[in-house]
Amino acid sequence: MNWPQIHLALVHFPVVGAFFSLVLFALALFYRSDLLFRVGCGFTVFCALAAAASYFTGGEAFEAMMAELDADVVEDHALVARGAFLLYTLGGVGALVALLQELQEEPAAPALRWALLAVNVVVFGVLLWAAHLGGLIRHPEIAPPVESIATLFL
Repeated sequence: MNWPQIHLALVHFPVVGAFFSLVLFALALFYRSDLLFRVGCGFTVFCALAAAASYFTGGEAFEAMMAELDADVVEDHALVARGAFLLYTLGGVGALVALLQELQEEPAAPALRWALLAVNVVVFGVLLWAAHLGGLIRHPEIAPPVESIATLFL
């Protein structure tokens, strides 16, 4: 496998994982389930690590294909991906703290539970945007036509 293939294989884990973490945290709060909360925390930590791997393979993937790519589209994708990575790091650290509290038989604070849900909502949205921009790198056909965007402002 080359760097672009590795990057593409890895980037799907954080995007799909953010959705499942979000669902797990929402269900944990709704049902007041410590088990669902712990699973959501573990899943978030795993996906944060996958996000780190995805982020750090992006540069190598770009270097391998630099001659064929539109640098502006890649820069937009990299900027949003950096924000997603930083937010996921924050969520992963928060989830790890909650897991460590649970291992010490201390319940995670309700504020931390709500914060993890909120962070996952934001992370999921930013990751969807980063994934869309990543898709534009090799699939310009998914971009909306310029004319349709212009009609929104007329």
